[in-house]
Formats: sequence, C-alpha cells, structure tokens
Amino acid sequence: MDTKPDDDFLATAVDPVRRSTAIANLTKQRTKLSWILGIIALGFFGICFFASKPPDSLLVLLLIIVFMQLYRIESDLKLLRVVEHLQDYNGPMA
Repeated sequence: MDTKPDDDFLATAVDPVRRSTAIANLTKQRTKLSWILGIIALGFFGICFFASKPPDSLLVLLLIIVFMQLYRIESDLKLLRVVEHLQDYNGPMA
C-alpha cells in the first residue's frame, strides 16, 4: 500500500507555513468544485425534469466523481483546521 500521500499530508499538517498555504489552496479548490458540482447537478436535474430521455450515464458518473473529490477536499480542510486550532491552543508541535 502506498503511504506517500499520507506522509505528504502529515508533513503539511506539521509545518505551519505549508498548512496555511494548504488551507488557502483547499478553500479555493472547494469553492471551484462546489460551482462545478452545482452546474453539473443543474444540468442533471434539468435533463431529468425537462427532457424526454433519461440522463446520460456519463453525466451521472461525472457528478459522482466531482462529489467524491469535494468530499475529500472538505475532509482534508477540516482536519487541517483542527490541527491549526489545536496548535494555537496548545502551542507549537514538537
């Protein structure tokens, strides 16, 4: 099993500069993906309600993939914010 992404995330969580940068980048990514998800979802529901044919499976797959990425970014962002809060509360990490 590849642990490189976990090691990179841990290094980011420990370093205050990288953590602040990662929080800012993840916030921007979350905003972009939220807009993309909203547009795709509107297209999906528009096809479902106004078209006479069922939605394309590619559109459903794209909707699921974007939602999964949004969920991953949101969980990483929450975890980094918790680490930030704990460090501010307890002092610098060793």
